[in-house]
Amino acid sequence: GGDCAINYRTSHGTDVNWATGIRGSDDSFCVSNSTNVGTNDHIVVDSGGTVAVSSLSATNVGIGTGSPDKPLHVQTQAGQGAPSSWDAPTVAIFQRNNNFSDAGISIVGATNGMSTVSFSDKDHEHAGMVAYDHGSDQLSFRTANVADRLTISSTGKVTIAGETSAP
Repeated sequence: GGDCAINYRTSHGTDVNWATGIRGSDDSFCVSNSTNVGTNDHIVVDSGGTVAVSSLSATNVGIGTGSPDKPLHVQTQAGQGAPSSWDAPTVAIFQRNNNFSDAGISIVGATNGMSTVSFSDKDHEHAGMVAYDHGSDQLSFRTANVADRLTISSTGKVTIAGETSAP
């Protein structure tokens, strides 16, 4: 069937080129930067409930900000504002800098699992890694795709290249 859309106007009667509705080709719910759904769709929820967020090629996605500086910009309590510049390779910003606020990212693993941050290239997914083993409460650093170059145990013992220090 055809598309079913709601178009929006300002209080002065001016069209604003946004529409929400059902795309007839696949029954997906869409939010579009157009007067028709199916053109410039920014948010699409398919009939199975899967949500996809897309944007025009020059657009960044912001959560908590209307003017994201990079492809992903998550901002809360940004009272001190943004830095004057970001490094060119930065692809995601997580910002919380309101006076004395701390900022963090939590990676939650299973009680006996691991939480990791990998440093990858096209040839190696885990070329470098920081890993926390929740079962043994051990923090490890890995380089050159080799496990545990440096570890810190739950008792504070440090092991570097197989040599363990006193606590």
